Amino acid sequence: MGIEDKYIAPIIVGLILLIIGSATFWKRIESWTKKLFSRKKKKEKKVIHDPKKRPDLNRLVQLKWGREREIIDQELNKNIRNVMEEFSMKGLLYSGPFLVKAVELHTERIRKLLEARKTINKEVLLNKKPIENDQDIKLAMKDLERIAEAQKFVIFACENALDHPRGKDNFRRKMSENIARLLSNIHRDLVIEKDENLLLKKEK
Repeated sequence: MGIEDKYIAPIIVGLILLIIGSATFWKRIESWTKKLFSRKKKKEKKVIHDPKKRPDLNRLVQLKWGREREIIDQELNKNIRNVMEEFSMKGLLYSGPFLVKAVELHTERIRKLLEARKTINKEVLLNKKPIENDQDIKLAMKDLERIAEAQKFVIFACENALDHPRGKDNFRRKMSENIARLLSNIHRDLVIEKDENLLLKKEK
């Protein structure tokens, strides 16, 4: 029995080495590897194009953005009250410096609103998919211009607090410039993101 084991062991080892060295074995390994990676790719998130789901997605976007807007507006109202108290104590309420501060606060509020909407659009409408083409940019910026225009009517109500016509005109002009700049910056950042995803994509 011991002699048979002595000869059987080398035979088994030889067969194993023969299998490993065969082309068929490596083809099977290659096929298995491809299947493994294909499964991982299938798990990657895709943009949802189902027309039936689009209204629900838009509703989800509005709900999430409404929640963010409440937080941002509460912050602005608090900051406006603090600024008005500060400038009132100094006797500078509705002065030039107050106008500058008001423009700064409202610009920051709109920036946060637009950034929040862009982030939510990417999360919901793009399903967190990387920006890779112009259509992705369009979805990420969906409704941003409409929101920015709507905010003009909201913030221009603050002109009633400015008792000088020149102050009202300056407030309108500066805020219009800032809103246009915010939209341009968001679009530019998305283009950069797209180019980075395409040009700097690592081979897997």
